[in-house]
Amino acid sequence: MSFRVGVDKIRSVKVQGATNVAIFGLKLFVSEAEKLKTNNANIFLNKLSKVKTVLINARANEPMLRNVLELFYKSIYDKARVKDLKQRLVSSQKTFLEQLKNDFEKIAFNGADLIKNGDVVFTHCHSSSVMRVFKQASKKTDFSVVCTETRPLFQGRKTAKELVSMGIETKMVVDSHAFSEIKDCNKIFLGADVLSGEGFVNKVGSYNVAYAAKVFKKILYVCSHTLKYSPKIASIEQRSPSEVWKNPPKSLIIENPSFEIIPWKFVKRVVSERSVKKYGGLL
Repeated sequence: MSFRVGVDKIRSVKVQGATNVAIFGLKLFVSEAEKLKTNNANIFLNKLSKVKTVLINARANEPMLRNVLELFYKSIYDKARVKDLKQRLVSSQKTFLEQLKNDFEKIAFNGADLIKNGDVVFTHCHSSSVMRVFKQASKKTDFSVVCTETRPLFQGRKTAKELVSMGIETKMVVDSHAFSEIKDCNKIFLGADVLSGEGFVNKVGSYNVAYAAKVFKKILYVCSHTLKYSPKIASIEQRSPSEVWKNPPKSLIIENPSFEIIPWKFVKRVVSERSVKKYGGLL
């Protein structure tokens, strides 16, 4: 797969979920670094910096991707031979992915303990962290899940397929029915694309879910790796109107934001690789 095709996959949301985007982007970054043909360290680093920028700009609302790439770039920023820099990247990638796997196992165990027998759990969109929690919980707990279809790209279908394959009783509802459905659920688990002081960023529709949790006095947990932290939230990504309606009337204005910011006041706890805590005590 070429670098351009890989970037297009990130930009077009063919790679779904902040964690999957970060891992996919890192692999592209290291692969492209290996292909760079120069023995000059300065030229190599300059070219790699441009690669990093292209990947980060492909999804501006994905700080995990940005944080991971910045971390890797800084780790090789010295005057070593290009051959050594490439080897360091490959070695670091392997170590990092192993550590990330361990981290997500911790998130899964931390979150699974919050789900009890008989729970009806609600989720929105597709979060790899949330799915790991559900998979771990299903090994010892009998519960069911309600998920949304998540228009306009229907990420909820991926969630539903995975839940069914796990043997978990699953019901998928249209997005507009989410609010009323939550009153009959016990708990809500959402993923996050960004953790910030303002709140967390997640798929559009998450604010409605969080507000419903408050209205019906339900517990909302956010499952996320701390690498998704960002001191500032970038402007919310606006997707193409054609995702909503391919041939609308010419004068019609269509807004299609990909994400929205949800205040922490709606959230009971953040489930991370470190612990289960309120956001203020997380970092």
